[in-house]
Amino acid sequence: MKKHRKVFIFALDGMPLVLARKLANEGVMPNLSKLFKRSWWGNLESSFPPLTAPAWASFATGKNPGSHGIFNFLQPKDDLNDLDVVSSLDIRGETFYETLEAKGKKGIYINLPCSYPPRIKKGILISSFLAGRDFFYPKDLIKEVPQLAKYKVVPDFVIGLNIEKGLEDISTIEKNRFSCGQKLFQKDWDCFFYLVSGTDWAMHLSFDKLIEGDSDPKVKKIFEKADSYLGWFLDNLPDDAVVLVMSDHGFCTNRKIFYINAWLKKKKWLDFKPNWSKTRARSLTEELIAKAKPEGFKEKTFRKIILFFLYSPFFYSLLVGLFRGTSLVFPSLVPDHLLNMGLEINPKKTKAYASLGSGGWFGLFINDKKRFKNGIVGSKDYFKLRQKIYRELCEILGKDSVWQKEEIYQGKAIEECPDILYNSKDIFVSSG
Repeated sequence: MKKHRKVFIFALDGMPLVLARKLANEGVMPNLSKLFKRSWWGNLESSFPPLTAPAWASFATGKNPGSHGIFNFLQPKDDLNDLDVVSSLDIRGETFYETLEAKGKKGIYINLPCSYPPRIKKGILISSFLAGRDFFYPKDLIKEVPQLAKYKVVPDFVIGLNIEKGLEDISTIEKNRFSCGQKLFQKDWDCFFYLVSGTDWAMHLSFDKLIEGDSDPKVKKIFEKADSYLGWFLDNLPDDAVVLVMSDHGFCTNRKIFYINAWLKKKKWLDFKPNWSKTRARSLTEELIAKAKPEGFKEKTFRKIILFFLYSPFFYSLLVGLFRGTSLVFPSLVPDHLLNMGLEINPKKTKAYASLGSGGWFGLFINDKKRFKNGIVGSKDYFKLRQKIYRELCEILGKDSVWQKEEIYQGKAIEECPDILYNSKDIFVSSG
């Protein structure tokens, strides 16, 4: 009987091939350079949209988002204002790790997005930043891997406020994750998956400078460390193992921004209303703030204050009122990305919306009666409105950058996806 070979998958989140080749050739990633010279390599086509959650769900199932049902990090349920963070429970169909387990194969999966809560019963799982509080399985794994006590699934939220501290936090997270990976790599396994998230986080901070060769040495250090982790795994690889190095999506730079919701509002297809009584802020950013574990006293204090305001109905409304009033009287004092604070869509006057974090970068939803409980667009008007918005977006972004959902997706989950999709090479489409 032919013996099945072990499979080791090393993933660099967000790494475009052009940057991987560049850093390998420059000596920043020497282990990756060795693999380029002795292995098959090429461009992989990502999912649509090319984002972490739908891309890894496609990898896990071999299906397009129209079949597996993951389109973004946050997805609307029965109302455009009601967004839920996606999880493994939202994936339709069987994943490859469930198939392997059914065949009696042993799997270890570290930092695999959309794998929480666990859909396996016998393997080992340490999930990604989309996980809840219990991010590892089985529960007694911490006895074997005590490093899990200090494990973080996401950097501190000050990453966007202080780049230097953000890079330090990324390095600490990846170092601790690697120590867990080293320990588990020594076990018996048939499939071992390991994802480095730090490459994606670092590129969010400095991709333009990285690709232009003018990046901070501390940014390059993230990639050097990731490459050293790859080197250790390769040096300790079982003799009969196959190696796959991959990414879920790439990165690019844009020089223009199109604020699609501002455009929809101008066209009278979208209307906002203040929400003064919100008891819990629903956005991926706030979910990540809650999961972050800052180490500095100032950062811990700041985080507690932010969460206090977010989760307290009275103080949240007070904070919203302060920002709303300031933005009206002194608009130049309030950053653009905070101008929408305290607003939600008015479903009674909204026909179309690119919901934040839910395809907002790549698609918009028609607020139709069939799908949403507060929908106002009837079945007769749905296709007329969709066609009109589609044509006008083609004029703005280009005909080769806009699609109706049936042109991209196939499958039973297609009814849940954005109705119009877009992705321009030259213009970043923002839902802000």
